[in-house]
Amino acid sequence: MKYKFLKKNKNYCKIKVYKLKKGFVGEISSMFRRMILVTAKSYKIEYVIFKGIKHEYTFIDGVQEDVMEIILNFRKVLIKAKLFKKIYIKINKKGPGCFLAREIELPKILNIINKNLIIFRINKNSRIKFLLKIKKISLDSNIKKNKSLKRKIYVNNFISPVEKVSVNYNKLNNSDKFIIKLYTNDTLNSKDLFLKSLKRIRKIFK
Repeated sequence: MKYKFLKKNKNYCKIKVYKLKKGFVGEISSMFRRMILVTAKSYKIEYVIFKGIKHEYTFIDGVQEDVMEIILNFRKVLIKAKLFKKIYIKINKKGPGCFLAREIELPKILNIINKNLIIFRINKNSRIKFLLKIKKISLDSNIKKNKSLKRKIYVNNFISPVEKVSVNYNKLNNSDKFIIKLYTNDTLNSKDLFLKSLKRIRKIFK
């Protein structure tokens, strides 16, 4: 099995995979697609702990958005970071003003792509304190919820950094090749993702 990049940039690549055993192209191309999806990992906010708040079905004094809306906004945050297993960030925000995604950033460690995303709006003379846990999550990650810590409000709706992946091959003849088109968001390099997926597939066939 060989491959060749026909097009590539940060967020898109087109790859030809060829010299495959005839008759198995459909199965192998489907395996590539599934492997790309489960290999794609990005840093996400796993949970939030708000001071004085036990669940998401409530409001915070002085904050315009309810807790559920704040959690939904945290889900939208796109994070690019250097390698670490997990990191905790404490926030102490005083009003008036907007809390933007950029305020989560840690120089040289954690970069926010959509910096101007509004997470919540806080009124004058109000203050909100909370803690965020950020970790690397993939589609097949098993997030264990600790029921003993009821103040944790889990964000954990994994949004894949893969925006689209398609495989195409000629079904009318006994082809020995197929084409992959892979699109990713700014948190993940499309070429790197393909190469990591290829490495995992080659281990299976060893």
